[in-house]
Amino acid sequence: MDEMTLTQGTRYDTSALEHVGWTGGDGEGYDCWVYFADDGTYLGPDQHGAEPTWTWAADAVARGEHPGGRCPHCGTEAEWRTCSECGRSAWIVDCGCLAQPRPIAAGRADGTDTEHWYCDQCAAKEADND
Repeated sequence: MDEMTLTQGTRYDTSALEHVGWTGGDGEGYDCWVYFADDGTYLGPDQHGAEPTWTWAADAVARGEHPGGRCPHCGTEAEWRTCSECGRSAWIVDCGCLAQPRPIAAGRADGTDTEHWYCDQCAAKEADND
């Protein structure tokens, strides 16, 4: 996979990322994970323009869960999904070949609100009744 920078303000599934380097230098003494908020939102480059560079982690690549990816068994294409409630985003291959449940899928855990995407944590919450 090619080396990439991330989009500031986007919430990522950081478990699907592998740190590979830095823009504008070697990054000695830098911690690549401080560029993320606690919820996985990428904060962008620092005041000097330095930022970590990434590839998709090997297990995400093996599952086809990256841009242009496909299920290695049936060929279902990966799609970029964003949780309607918290904004977490990830590349997802949604087919019967791979492990269930999906980290971001349609509907809540109780089977309601199937027209929106929810991450596993938000799907487990009860819908607001306001």
